[in-house]
Amino acid sequence: MRYEIGRNVILTISLIATIAALAFLKYDFPHGAAQFTVWADFIAHKGAMAGQISERDIGYPLLLVLTGYPWTHSFIGITLLNAAFSIAIPVLAYAIVGSELPAIAFGVAIATILSAAPFIFLKMIHHDQAYLFFTVLALYFGVTFLRQGALCWIYFMTLAALAATLTRPTGNLFIILALGFVFMVDRKRWPHYVVCALLSIGVIGGYSVYRHSIGLDKPEDIYTGRQIFFNPYANARDFGVHIGPETGPATAQLISALKEGIEKNPINSPFYLNWARVHEISPELSQKYFGDSSVDDLLVRVFSHPHYDAFELMCLYIPDDRMFRQAAIEIMMRHPLYIMQYTIRNLLVFFGTEGYMHPRYSGEDAGLVQTLTYSDTVWGQLADVAPGVDELKQDPFSLSLVSDKLNLRARLFFLWRKIALLLFELSLPLAFFGILGAPFTSRGIWIACWFSALIALYNAAIACAFADPSSRYHYSILVEQFICAGIGIHVLLQSATHAARRFLAGYLAAAR
Repeated sequence: MRYEIGRNVILTISLIATIAALAFLKYDFPHGAAQFTVWADFIAHKGAMAGQISERDIGYPLLLVLTGYPWTHSFIGITLLNAAFSIAIPVLAYAIVGSELPAIAFGVAIATILSAAPFIFLKMIHHDQAYLFFTVLALYFGVTFLRQGALCWIYFMTLAALAATLTRPTGNLFIILALGFVFMVDRKRWPHYVVCALLSIGVIGGYSVYRHSIGLDKPEDIYTGRQIFFNPYANARDFGVHIGPETGPATAQLISALKEGIEKNPINSPFYLNWARVHEISPELSQKYFGDSSVDDLLVRVFSHPHYDAFELMCLYIPDDRMFRQAAIEIMMRHPLYIMQYTIRNLLVFFGTEGYMHPRYSGEDAGLVQTLTYSDTVWGQLADVAPGVDELKQDPFSLSLVSDKLNLRARLFFLWRKIALLLFELSLPLAFFGILGAPFTSRGIWIACWFSALIALYNAAIACAFADPSSRYHYSILVEQFICAGIGIHVLLQSATHAARRFLAGYLAAAR
């Protein structure tokens, strides 16, 4: 198949898959999504700024503004833009592998489509879809620049990388990663890299000034300290780390502030109940996990059995983000190997399984639990597809529990799920071969492989160091993983062909 024909086929299949996803998926408005719409309304109308939106960057709210949300309060515009991203991602994956390996490129693009990575966040009001698109777009521009040398591509890459950097907090260092890689591969164009770096500093600096001007740097609004604190807190019991007043003065102050906040606004007060409603915690669960004890007993439970909702409870009652940051630093200083331990554990879990996360409503339980399906998101899409979905959650690999109740849409869903999981499991060892063997291929191929691997490792490391190794974050690395896996297949075929030729040559020589 010619490269151009393959590209058109991928474009057609991607278009059909996107239309199917638009029809199948429901809108998902997860906790925190309102922060994006508040951002967008503020940008458009200069209205009141709500607190704690600083954990979100401005990129996705700008997309909401560009698609008309502040005036229409409709998500149709952003959905159509997400659909364009969905169509483009497999085509970009095809082009990144390139015309040198058209069959491999075609396979990578098909795997990308079958994984549903381009489509799973299509109707989710969150930054995931935009971040995935901008990272893949930056990868495409960067690879094209290093292959062809035309200077326009390095500037396009910089703009795409900046868009990714400003779209998701985990991408805040992405522009450094992208420019750093192209510099290491081709240092001769360094004056242009300097221009791109200055452009990046100007954009990010201007954004920082803007955030400060609208009051997002206040201690009660920033979120950096909370994000740094989450994993040292949530993983403590798994690694035998005790967090208490003896950890340090900042931690003691954090605990004291939590106690003072609960005493001022007790569990079941309107202040707490409003938070519980937003976080979908029922009154029964509130009473069981947070209200059925004295304040001192609750504090002991929060720090002896850490879990997600207990962390959110601290965020509710402790407005000063600096307390979290200082407490996190104290934990790191007191247990210097601890951060590396849980990050490495999370990375192994992230790459080796469907994903794990700290559970909600966990009460006395602690530690990571395996996610029930390949995606944390897709179970929500089944609500009106098949009865018995709650039973299936207990055994997602089996259809026997409710096989008589499943309709065609549900069966197709589970067929996709098994295919996606198989692709994920097979692509990882193949990607490993691709990364190791890429230097023995052509320049264009190893550039695509190593740049993809660097982006995948960056996104995985950031997620595992500052969040949970959840299956949701797999989608931010799947395209790059499939690219490396495709090149891994090429390396294995190349090696097998070379070995077969040597064997045949030796055999014929011996026969003579």
